[in-house]
Amino acid sequence: MQRARVADLPGADFLKRRCTIRDVAEVAGVSVGTVSNVLTGQRPVRSETRALVEAAIKKLGYVPDVTAQALIGRRGRAVPSVPPDAPRLYCVGYVCSDDIAQVAQTPQRGERMLARSITRKLGGRAANVAVAAAGLGPPMDLGVELLSVLGHDGESDWATATLASRRVALAPETLFEGGGLSRAIIVLQGDGLRTILNEPLQVAPAAFDALVARAVTGVQPFAVFVQGEQVAALADAIRSAPCRDRIVTQVSGADAAGDPDGWRRNMGLFGMTLLNTEAATVLYGAANSEADLLDRVARGAAAQCPVVALTLGASGAALFLDGTLAARLPAQAGPVLDETGAGDAFAGAFLAGWLHGHTPEATLAQAIATGTRAVAHVGAQEHGTRASDIMPGVAQRGSASAQDAV
Repeated sequence: MQRARVADLPGADFLKRRCTIRDVAEVAGVSVGTVSNVLTGQRPVRSETRALVEAAIKKLGYVPDVTAQALIGRRGRAVPSVPPDAPRLYCVGYVCSDDIAQVAQTPQRGERMLARSITRKLGGRAANVAVAAAGLGPPMDLGVELLSVLGHDGESDWATATLASRRVALAPETLFEGGGLSRAIIVLQGDGLRTILNEPLQVAPAAFDALVARAVTGVQPFAVFVQGEQVAALADAIRSAPCRDRIVTQVSGADAAGDPDGWRRNMGLFGMTLLNTEAATVLYGAANSEADLLDRVARGAAAQCPVVALTLGASGAALFLDGTLAARLPAQAGPVLDETGAGDAFAGAFLAGWLHGHTPEATLAQAIATGTRAVAHVGAQEHGTRASDIMPGVAQRGSASAQDAV
C-alpha cells in the first residue's frame, strides 16, 4: 500500500516553512524596510504602498516573529525625542504580552482544535492607548509615558524595548523587584470577534500619586489616562488629585458590569470619560433606539462629566460637552480582522486631538479614523496609524477647540 506523503495529510500547511518578511516584500514589490515600517508604524508609508503590503500579508498569512521584534527593539531602549513644547499624555494600567490564537470559530466547552497560528504581541489597554497616541507623530506629537507593573526580567525588557520603539516611555514607578510582565490569552475568530483572558495587574496608589506630582509640575498641557480596571483601587487617589479635570478614564462593558453602582457614583471624578455602547447600556439601561441611548448618556454620564465620548461600534461615535451632544459622526468603512484594540486606538487618537486643541468634530473624526485602521490588523498595537494617514481635514485647529468648550 502506498504511504501518504506528509504534504497530503490534513493540516500539512502547519508543517510548511514559515513565511518571512522578505517573502512579503517580494510579493508586494517593495523593500524589506517598507514592510517593517508598515508593521511597526515607525515611519509613514504611502496609503497605496501600505495597501500592497497588507494584501501580501493577507495572501501569505504572514505572522511577524516575536523574537525578531524583540531584537529590533533592543537596538535601543531610548524613546525618540518629541518637541519640548509637545503636550504630555500619562497612561495608567496594563501592559502585557498577548498570546493570540487565530481560529475559524471560538472553541466550545471541552473542545480541542488547531489554531491557524498562535502569535505573541505586546498589548494591554493602557499600553495600547499610549502607543496609538504616540504613533500619530507630527503634527500631532505627544510626549507619552506609561505607568504599569514590570520587573527586571527578560520579558519586561522586551516590553520596555518594544514600547520605546513605539515612542512610549516607562514611568520610573513601573519597574520594581519582583515585578514581571503580565500575560493575556486572546482567542481571535475569523470575523474579528475575540475572547480575552488577562492576568491581574494593579498599579499602586503611591505610584499614581508620584506620577500626578510629576505631571502637574510641567508647563505643557497634559492628561492622565486611567484604564477602567484600575479605577476602583485608585478612586481615593483620583479624588484627591490636584488635576482631576485632567484625568480621563475609559469604561468597557466588563468594567461597568463589575461595579455599576460604583461607576455611576464616581463618574464625576473625571474630566473626560470614554464609554462604549455596552458600558452605557449596563450603567443607564437598554435603549430602544440610538436617540434613546444618546439621551440616556446625556442624562447620565454627560451630566456628571464635562467631556464624554461614546463609541457606537459600526455606527460611529458621539461626543458630549457639558451635557450637550456636540458631535455625532458615522463610522468609516473598512475590513475587520481583529477588534482587540479598536477602543484603545480610538481613545489614544481622541486624547491626542483633544490635547492639541482640535475642534470637537475633528477630534472625534480623527479617533474614528484611527479605530477603523486598528481593526484591519491583527494585534492591538500593529496598525501604526500616523497623523498623515488621517489628514488633511481631520487634524485641523478651529475657532472653538475641544478644550475651549469645557
